[in-house]
Amino acid sequence: MDFFDNKMAGIWGLGYLGYTTMLRLQKRGFSIRAYDFTRQRELFAKKKYPDEDQRISWSKMRYLPPLDFSKVKVVKYVRNMFKDISLHFITAPEEYKRNGEKGMAQRVAEIFSLYLKRYNTRPLIIFESAFIPGYIEKNFVNYLENTGLKEGRDFYVGVWLRMDWCIENFIVQNNTMPVAGYSQKSLSAVKALIEYLGIPYVTFENIKEAEIYVNAINAIQAMINDFLRQLSFGYPSVNMRKVMQVIVDNINLAECSLNMGTGGEKMTFAINYLIDGSTNPGSLGLLKEFQEVNLSSILNYGEYIVKSGYKNVTILGVSSQGDKKELTLSPAISLAEYLLKNNVGVCINDPLFSEADLLRLIKGVKTVVFPNEAFLSEVVIVGSDHFEYFTLSQKVLSKLKKKTKLIIDNYGIWEKLDFGKNTKYYVVGDGSLNIF
Repeated sequence: MDFFDNKMAGIWGLGYLGYTTMLRLQKRGFSIRAYDFTRQRELFAKKKYPDEDQRISWSKMRYLPPLDFSKVKVVKYVRNMFKDISLHFITAPEEYKRNGEKGMAQRVAEIFSLYLKRYNTRPLIIFESAFIPGYIEKNFVNYLENTGLKEGRDFYVGVWLRMDWCIENFIVQNNTMPVAGYSQKSLSAVKALIEYLGIPYVTFENIKEAEIYVNAINAIQAMINDFLRQLSFGYPSVNMRKVMQVIVDNINLAECSLNMGTGGEKMTFAINYLIDGSTNPGSLGLLKEFQEVNLSSILNYGEYIVKSGYKNVTILGVSSQGDKKELTLSPAISLAEYLLKNNVGVCINDPLFSEADLLRLIKGVKTVVFPNEAFLSEVVIVGSDHFEYFTLSQKVLSKLKKKTKLIIDNYGIWEKLDFGKNTKYYVVGDGSLNIF
């Protein structure tokens, strides 16, 4: 179905997102029909839209590119939003509501459930604002489907979630737009439209992932702000504004990785250094919390293994870095000691350490030979990304004796191998195992 062949679009909301979406669509020849739940309709009718407050909040320079108002019709009645329109943008953002109050998604869902049945337009509906992950599915898609409509048949839902909050950012378009669809056809339609409009984008497998992405980026920025603020309290005699700018310009987030946690016998040195060197260490709450969370993240896996009733575990690698004899940030030691204290047998292998070294390092463990004895435990944990572990092939694996029911791979080095239907293979963070 061609959702935008007639170059007509419905805009739900006349705030910043609505205004800039209309700008973008008009550039490609679209005509607009718009509706707003607030007094914006009146401002538009009186030709006072956008008003001065909107200009101030939407633009750092108080300049807004002009709309062609002759091609925008703001309607008074919602029924006029449906005839001949098969492309809708929900540009009004969600807000926290008190118990019993309806959010934007549910309000428009009620309207769509009524008029989709009447007009049978089978539209593509694009949400532009991220809220609580899962909110769009729960309060819009599920609501419509509970009325007898079906996503992928009677309507299509996708997102391109906006991350610009002023005209200047909108014009520059530095960020790639996160894009997702509730169904494959919805995703294909959103991608076709965004490519037609020439917007850079990144695709997610489902709407919830895209919602998490946007919220996570905003949360990271908020936490960095809080961290830098705390750092200025911890080092009050330092010009932290200058230091902050250099930090922001040089931080390399590509170095981040999703794993079980780093800890072992010692925590990250940098955290300790910053706390120990501060004249007000009590103000560095985020750093202290990281120390606690870091260790607890590792032990969460240990708690899961104990709770699940597994009796024996093999940990492959105690080194914190692949092919380096380094224990500073290794999670293996703390995890092994926790399991042993909870009566779970632990076997260890690390090609960089002798058997005597390993037995001395962690009291009570046994050593195993890789790969021959690696899969004789119920659980196997890949703790280090040593080259030797990468060499495991499907041919070698098929000849080994295996009793393993669960593999926790900290690095994803065996993602292409098939361990059989009786073994659960989990790469840390892949969403296939709930350890809580």
